[in-house]
Amino acid sequence: MSIKNVSGWVAAVIATLSALALVFAIVIIALSTTSNDYSFRIQRDNMELMYEGARADLVQSIDSVIRVAAPTTCMNGLAVLRECEKYNIDIFFVLAQGHLESHFGTKGMALKTNSVFNVYAYDGYSYEKINSKGKYSHPDLSIEPYLKLLSQLYLVNGKTETDLMHNYVDVNGQRYASSKDYENNLTEKYHKYVSDENLMNNYKKYTKYKILSGK
Repeated sequence: MSIKNVSGWVAAVIATLSALALVFAIVIIALSTTSNDYSFRIQRDNMELMYEGARADLVQSIDSVIRVAAPTTCMNGLAVLRECEKYNIDIFFVLAQGHLESHFGTKGMALKTNSVFNVYAYDGYSYEKINSKGKYSHPDLSIEPYLKLLSQLYLVNGKTETDLMHNYVDVNGQRYASSKDYENNLTEKYHKYVSDENLMNNYKKYTKYKILSGK
């Protein structure tokens, strides 16, 4: 074989090996990318499962504290959590006010109206005088209107739930309740729920996995 032929053969071999090396590198990269994508998906799915579990535990805790305060209530922890998630409102604040206003629908006018937060139930109003918007077929149905009211008239212009516990007035300066001790009583109830170890631990776990899962 001539030197010229040998050189051509060597060049062809080198070109083939180079092509094979390139293909091999591409395969390795593709496999590595696929593996990384799969690992990411598994981690994401695990975080979602952890979030769902933590959320279920939190619902059970909410149900538990509600029924300790009001054993006969029909109010459900899942309904409370769903609406607090939807309107991004402090769940401890909602529990505190639901307890203060009507023992979660089991005392006062709420026994007739099912309005846990006594929206439209002004002092001195009889059942007949209360607006139909303040009457519900189930206590759970009173949660969203109340949170919507907070979002539109109270938690505005940067005001927080903590601000309301110091001065519970709406955007027009109108008080939510006539009692001069309302804010102090609400704050007391709020701290009661914040200091509940089981409820707080499950809330922290729920918040952690909510962030990690991107919910």
